[in-house]
Amino acid sequence: MPGLFTLVLHTHLPWLAHHGRWPVGEEWLYQSWAAAYLPVLRVLRALAEEDRHRLVTLGMTPVVAAQLDDPYCLDGMHYWLANWRLRAAEAASLRPGAQSEPVTACSPNALRVFGIRDCAEADRALDDFATLWRHGASPLLRALIDAGVVELLGGPLAHPFQPLLHPRLREFALREGLADAQQRLAHTPAGIWAPECAYAPGMEHDYAAAGVSHFIVDGPSLHGDTALGRPVGDTDVVAFGRDLQVSYRVWSPKSGYPGHAAYRDFHTYDHLTGLKPAG
Repeated sequence: MPGLFTLVLHTHLPWLAHHGRWPVGEEWLYQSWAAAYLPVLRVLRALAEEDRHRLVTLGMTPVVAAQLDDPYCLDGMHYWLANWRLRAAEAASLRPGAQSEPVTACSPNALRVFGIRDCAEADRALDDFATLWRHGASPLLRALIDAGVVELLGGPLAHPFQPLLHPRLREFALREGLADAQQRLAHTPAGIWAPECAYAPGMEHDYAAAGVSHFIVDGPSLHGDTALGRPVGDTDVVAFGRDLQVSYRVWSPKSGYPGHAAYRDFHTYDHLTGLKPAG
């Protein structure tokens, strides 16, 4: 229908706790936490205080939710944020380089500016985390769901590629994934983000049996017609297609963000400070 738009934010990470730290493993979790989960929850809480409702549909897989509540990960995140603050302070204290030095993202002048900015960001993140995240993400998410600020999308327990699973294992994964959300948030999601947006004929009956009323697929699955949801088979379960034209304006595999050189390269580190300056 004209004028209807749903903003769906989805996140998934594999289980990273105790699977190495630097430069991959837990580092990936803590970077995502600092750069995405903390700021998104901060904005949503601010909008909730303005009595805003039905702002966004938030998809969070059970694997991510478990890590954001896990005591080991919470301790690790607090340590990571403090270390980020120290690294940023080190960069901010670098002496300016000579005027004749080439200007690069890792030059002393650029790193000093970057460090000053990151000091402020790290301070804010540490304050948020110490004040609000002591018991993990679930209390924060539950408050937003209770207030009608966000709709939650759940998913199968370990985020498996469902079409290749044995039907009994598929049913188990979905049932336990929804139960995990109920246990953490006191809400059972009515919708899910299907892992990899995958679908195979007959899965709608699994969804209906589990109480799932809607799920997300990729746009081409609906022949690119993503204006409305579509009932699947002879069930009341509705499939919504991801709008690729909109999605690629946010994250494109072919052009623009994040591949273009004008944007930040998340795989480049300054080895002196461990920070990721703009590329």
